[in-house]
Amino acid sequence: MTTPFNKNDLDIQMARYLSNEMSETEKTAFEERLHSSSTEKASLDIIREAWEHFPGNSGHGGVGSEKAWQTLSGRLQKDNLIPAEPQLKKKVSLVRMLKAAVIIGLFAIPGLFYVLNLLKSDEIKGYNQVVTLDSTATQVQTLSEGSIVYLAGNTKFSFPSVFETKERKVLLDGKAFFDVAHIEKQPFIIETEEVTVKVLGTAFELTGGKDNGFNLTVSRGAVMVISHRWNEPDVIVSAGESAIIRDSKIIKFKSESQPSWYSHKLQFRDETLASILLVLNRNFGTNFTVDKPETGMQKMTATFSNDTPETIAELICLTFDLERITNHDSVVFRTKRNTGK
Repeated sequence: MTTPFNKNDLDIQMARYLSNEMSETEKTAFEERLHSSSTEKASLDIIREAWEHFPGNSGHGGVGSEKAWQTLSGRLQKDNLIPAEPQLKKKVSLVRMLKAAVIIGLFAIPGLFYVLNLLKSDEIKGYNQVVTLDSTATQVQTLSEGSIVYLAGNTKFSFPSVFETKERKVLLDGKAFFDVAHIEKQPFIIETEEVTVKVLGTAFELTGGKDNGFNLTVSRGAVMVISHRWNEPDVIVSAGESAIIRDSKIIKFKSESQPSWYSHKLQFRDETLASILLVLNRNFGTNFTVDKPETGMQKMTATFSNDTPETIAELICLTFDLERITNHDSVVFRTKRNTGK
């Protein structure tokens, strides 16, 4: 009978295994023990894949591995995925933090973005889930059909990789601004704790969830609000209007102002350049394009806050080794010519 791991033993063994500090006999024994626990094996598989792809990891233990561990720890701290504490220099502590990041459901490093499915309901099986931890930035999530979702801090957002049904259904617990692509025969549905919001193509701010209540402000188009808990008629909320729930009723009223918080500090995690340029053009008044589709398919992790168009363009060129061509009021990014390669 295989002896199950206790927590401290598993942390130590994971660190030694990933750092290649085990003998072949120890590796074999460790892997055999993992097969007895599907949960622990799944956690290790995820962490191991990130470790193997992470820049700076030599894969041979020693100085290279130690340096890569420290680099990865620093990246997680920078992205607010783990706390910045001196004791994280120890490998065992970092493994624990990595496991915590996996449990949270958001593990991101440059060029590598893991979205783990932590949902248990059969209705939403197979959905991806993003949990935002940084309350100072807006995380941008571009969906498969072109809709853009701006997620505030402390928000949980669940969505499928591809919308394959007659409805484009997503789930929200927190605060977000939605810029929904218009697809007439495939309505966009947002499920929250208290209401369902149904749209075709529009832009609006929505707050909803167990601890958030309900608040809706429509910037463009119109949406239908369907209550989950009360026998109330559906309510149509149009551009320039807001809605809340008061005394078990959906109340709508004229909006005094339109949402703007979502564009102050935009954070992208492993998004394509084409998607990033689309968001920048809509929010910063830029007119960025790419010379060909292949250029736009490259992925990038970046945060833009109070940056000028010039600074943004320069960062994009440096990141992808591109050059930019100014054509009247637009900037075209393209692969460098005559590089000598």
